[in-house]
Amino acid sequence: MAVTKFVRAQDILKEKGFKAPPFDTAGFQNAVVEFFQKNDVSAKLAIFGVRFVDYEGTPKCGFSDCSQYSSSETWSDGRKSFHYDLPDYLDCRFGYSATTGFSTPFFIVDEPYLTNAVALLKMAGFIVGRKRRVLGVPTYDITLV
Repeated sequence: MAVTKFVRAQDILKEKGFKAPPFDTAGFQNAVVEFFQKNDVSAKLAIFGVRFVDYEGTPKCGFSDCSQYSSSETWSDGRKSFHYDLPDYLDCRFGYSATTGFSTPFFIVDEPYLTNAVALLKMAGFIVGRKRRVLGVPTYDITLV
């Protein structure tokens, strides 16, 4: 009987010359902390997981901060609504549909790092909602209270 060699995914990636950039853990944590320091205690931040390897021009740090609103609209009752744009590299393609942005602030994290990014926020004391899918994309809601 022939002995078969155990091949790991890491070995295949090495053969193909693919080297994933490391996730900027400190930069991610600082960006989330900054968001909550600048906003009200009741603020909510969504974190979406997207496979960066599927897109060109993704940030090397492993995440995109989309928490700065691009436009706002005032309703007749005085409430304001904000619009947060998708980064250019997504080219309006997000999950199962085409969209230009969302009404709540969000971060996009490279999907292989999503679980660790969420665990980091839990360890830091942030409240992390249950994993759900928005337009077919894994999503978590992060809050302070």
